[in-house]
Amino acid sequence: MRKAPTFLLVVLVLILCLVSIGIGQPPSADVVLMNGRVFTSDSARPFVEALAIRGDRVTAVGTSAEIASMAGPQTTRLDLGGRVVIPGINDAHYHLRIDPPFVPAPLKSRDPGWDEVKAAIAAAIEILSWRLRHDAFKKAGAV
Repeated sequence: MRKAPTFLLVVLVLILCLVSIGIGQPPSADVVLMNGRVFTSDSARPFVEALAIRGDRVTAVGTSAEIASMAGPQTTRLDLGGRVVIPGINDAHYHLRIDPPFVPAPLKSRDPGWDEVKAAIAAAIEILSWRLRHDAFKKAGAV
């Protein structure tokens, strides 16, 4: 009769141990990129082979073997085949457009100097001023 409560206690302790081991494991990555050259921006380790992503965050970087161990059955695995991965190029720069769509500011070269930019802006302001005066005359019935 005493064996049943002892057996149940042992089973309960084993179940709690197994559950606590499972809870202590970090969740697997959603996506892993492996076998590449991943730029980290860290001067001590500028490139690594792989990275792991969970949700919208990079959770780990390292060797392909280290990152592969973070993958679970639902993880998307991407073999980079030696290609380079860099962070945020779309967010890291902006193409300045100096000519508004309603006033042309023609530039003579693809890499204008400051004097050329100033001249183009002055010409655009002159065109805009003329248009505004012309529109004001039209509204007043003078044209």
